[in-house]
Amino acid sequence: MFRIPAAAAVVALVAVHASASSITDFTEWTLFDDPSGGTISPFLSGSSTMTTATLSAGNGDVPAADDIGFATTNANTVAASTSGFAFDKDASFSLAVTYDLTFAGSPAAVGNIGLGFGIGEERSGENSVGVAILTIDGSPTLFFGGARRVDNDTILGSSLVPATLSGTLFVTYDAFTGNVTVGGSQTKDANMADPLGSVVFGGVQPLWNEQDLLASFFINGVTFGGGWDGGEADAVFTNFRVLSGSPYVIPEPASLALLAASFGLIASRRRRA
Repeated sequence: MFRIPAAAAVVALVAVHASASSITDFTEWTLFDDPSGGTISPFLSGSSTMTTATLSAGNGDVPAADDIGFATTNANTVAASTSGFAFDKDASFSLAVTYDLTFAGSPAAVGNIGLGFGIGEERSGENSVGVAILTIDGSPTLFFGGARRVDNDTILGSSLVPATLSGTLFVTYDAFTGNVTVGGSQTKDANMADPLGSVVFGGVQPLWNEQDLLASFFINGVTFGGGWDGGEADAVFTNFRVLSGSPYVIPEPASLALLAASFGLIASRRRRA
């Protein structure tokens, strides 16, 4: 009978675990808030199923500094994470997610809510690039816009496509140049941004810490106008997709420990032989 060596069996176990996980399953993502570990508005909340992720602002005050979102890692950085998904900084990739932002309640919406999607070295956003839309009292304003942050220093950019309450957001990373292109489409489940709906931020990655990248999406109170004051806002994200490139699975500590123990056992047996 063919017998799998112990080390090979552990490798197979890790491989099965990796193949069973999917970055398109929102229950594999991690809900986070910013300021992490600090006091965040009790009116922000989030929930997920395999196919949808919902971020909500309830009927109360949400300060401009407060964000809530979902990220592909279970810690602020890829290096600190023990599970989730990440993207190799040396490999190009392109991502998209569909969104639908609705308002309800009485009043339906008072104040300003932002919605965004991006990539970066930290989910808290110190080194990141993303695409966003802004709303005032329940109505989208301006265009699909982008923001580039390097050590919390922000540079803004704008497309020429008006923002809408539903559509698709895109992020593309070019590993050769370090460029990040962000954009939007007014069409839900689109596979490319509108021709005038993109913003390019050149040579970003070399300005960061040369770390692998995570993806995230979020809502927040917007700085101008003083944040969100009340009503109900629900941002529903669906159909996250990797248009090109490949994420990798961050192994769980138990799997790594089992793998290390197996190799150690094999090594000790060889020493005794």
